[in-house]
Amino acid sequence: MNEALEAYKDEESIVNINGHLLKGKGTFPETFLLSFANSWGWGTWKRGWDLFDPDGKKLLRELEARNLTRKFDFDGAYHFTRMLREQIAGMNSSWAIRWNASILKGKLSLNSGRSLVTNIGFDGTGTHCDKYGLFATDLYTGQVKVEKLSLLQENKNAREMLARIYRFDNSYYNKIRVRILNFLHR
Repeated sequence: MNEALEAYKDEESIVNINGHLLKGKGTFPETFLLSFANSWGWGTWKRGWDLFDPDGKKLLRELEARNLTRKFDFDGAYHFTRMLREQIAGMNSSWAIRWNASILKGKLSLNSGRSLVTNIGFDGTGTHCDKYGLFATDLYTGQVKVEKLSLLQENKNAREMLARIYRFDNSYYNKIRVRILNFLHR
């Protein structure tokens, strides 16, 4: 991640580096760009923080006015807009949902094609996580080659792959499976 932070330090269109990647079928590129940020294992520069808007109401109004809620929700694959509304209503305290909404102003995140991060809260001790969490990952311990991408735009194939993962993770079948596993574990 430090290599990527150095490689893209002067690239204004990229505002953060993500080290976490959801587990799913398919092979992601070594690195790729998305107009989406993940809150587990990431880094940014001052220019990124300068974009952060803590006002969830304002961010939601902007997303709606620019017709970006469907994109924000990965084309309906996950309920990020609902999470933002819940943050506004005080039902969660997520800074990450506001960070994600903040970068949808034409900015990008550089992502690793393998997860360099695992959320240890999925061992049952996490505040918002059960043992058999929907978003558990396999930790990649090898080296990710960071080469500066020549085309600085969102990777549509990677976005579609992530949307499929979100659709499965958010599916009724998978939620029931996870609840049963967590119940049996208790």
